[in-house]
Amino acid sequence: MSKSINSESNFRDGFLEGAARAMFVMAYADHVENDEDSDLPRPSGGQDWYDFAPATPINAYALAGELWQNLCQLNSSNPYALAKVASAADGKHVIADEFGRLIAMQYMGTGVAWTDDHKDFGLKVGHCEVSAFTFDQAAYAEE
Repeated sequence: MSKSINSESNFRDGFLEGAARAMFVMAYADHVENDEDSDLPRPSGGQDWYDFAPATPINAYALAGELWQNLCQLNSSNPYALAKVASAADGKHVIADEFGRLIAMQYMGTGVAWTDDHKDFGLKVGHCEVSAFTFDQAAYAEE
């Protein structure tokens, strides 16, 4: 990740970085796939959108912050405490950026969820729309 949140919590930073990157990469993929004239880089077979999307713009971190707040409201607990519950359910330590990325994917309604590869621990996740129009078009241009 190219940006650093630099909060007082490494877990919060990792969660927000994972979530912000997931949200931006989904929007970038939507932009490239829906713009027939786009010459922006895109993956081919077996490659990953994460390797082709430009650096995550700062406003993606604001969206990740909205996800953090959504989780706090719906679960009456912050994501750090939720990760502790997830760790207990899985029997292994939760990695912050993976937790943020997978929860963001679920939040965006992609069909990917934390419980695809991890134990269900009763997490409640809201929903938001992320599309090619979520970010300024300049964010998609190569730097």
